[in-house]
Amino acid sequence: MKKLYSILLTVVATSSSIATAQQLPNVGFEEWKTTCGSTEAFGSGGVSASKTGEMRVRPGIEPAEWNGSSVNQKVVLTKKQELVFREQTYFANGSSSVVLKNITVGAAGIESVAPGFLTLGTPWVYAVASLSKCDGGIYGGMPFTYKPDAVTGKFMRIDSNNENSYIIAYLWNGTFTSKVGENGAPTEDRNDEIRAIWGKAESTGNGKLVAKCDYGFNLSRPADLFAPEAWTEITVPLEYVDGAGEPTMMNVIISGGDYWSRDALVEKTSLLADDVKFIYYSRLADYSVNGAKLEGFSSDVYEYNVPGELPAEEEIIATVVGQSATKTIAIDETNLKVSITVSNVEADVDGNNSHTYVFKYENASIANIEVEDKAPVEYYNLQGVKVANPTNGVLIKVQGGKASKVLIK
Repeated sequence: MKKLYSILLTVVATSSSIATAQQLPNVGFEEWKTTCGSTEAFGSGGVSASKTGEMRVRPGIEPAEWNGSSVNQKVVLTKKQELVFREQTYFANGSSSVVLKNITVGAAGIESVAPGFLTLGTPWVYAVASLSKCDGGIYGGMPFTYKPDAVTGKFMRIDSNNENSYIIAYLWNGTFTSKVGENGAPTEDRNDEIRAIWGKAESTGNGKLVAKCDYGFNLSRPADLFAPEAWTEITVPLEYVDGAGEPTMMNVIISGGDYWSRDALVEKTSLLADDVKFIYYSRLADYSVNGAKLEGFSSDVYEYNVPGELPAEEEIIATVVGQSATKTIAIDETNLKVSITVSNVEADVDGNNSHTYVFKYENASIANIEVEDKAPVEYYNLQGVKVANPTNGVLIKVQGGKASKVLIK
């Protein structure tokens, strides 16, 4: 991730809040800070003699519990520029959305495009007059111990630039320690810097990346910003690493422009975002009995008529979709039904925490018939008189609550 950001880019400040339980904070960007958080500045903007960073408050406003990328930097002169804005005319849900804009910032002939984005991490930026030495990034995030399956949100691009916006999320445990500061010659140790977690920089410590997603997308500017279809819902699955264990921390980045490449940033690229949240799947991936998968099964279809006999629970294999999903199986012998309910700790894409699949069978199982065969048998003649010791003739046989006419010879 070489030269991530421009000389004047302020990356995001530490979030002091913890995400509410298993969900992202301030999902719909309805709550806003009146004063932004701070970014850690090195180089000319910090205390260059001791190399210690200086926390500089960003201008403007930003969503509560999130941190924006608005600029407050000093190289030759101090320069402030808002890159994150509240939008209360165009929104997908609630009464507001967030706008993330790329804007050229600079002073004294030193200018470059700074990206508008949000994150939950701690920022740093190294800013000096020599562009080749400038760098920046994000370290840390928020304590988090759940295992979501995807990140979803509603988005709209209001520019005509050919530049990707980005949805980035990652969960980890342990500690990654790496250097930050001057590009090519960093000197300051910081824990859990994004490049170290993603394996793009050398690090020490015992950290393990548990899950990640990195999705770039470009949307056409809608003809009618007020129309509901102007918003595009995007859901990006998280990729889990086998054997990495359980997460203890997480971070999410929503970037209007190309987060990973400073050279790819384009002036006036603008992204609207709303309703950004984690998804926890509560679906079945497949359903099989004695190794035979049900033909035509779909995770989004919940009722099936199945030929054949009602299976026993031990014959059923039902695979769930969802890292934290659980299932319960119920057998209804009277109505010849198998019901499987899949649940998770938070909502799926449809807003529900659980889904129930019902499989209706045509016949009772062989096991049930065998149980009925062992039930006590009584015989009656055609006049309804009980026959204790039947010998021959046509009689009524009653067993397991069922009556049938039989011929005894």
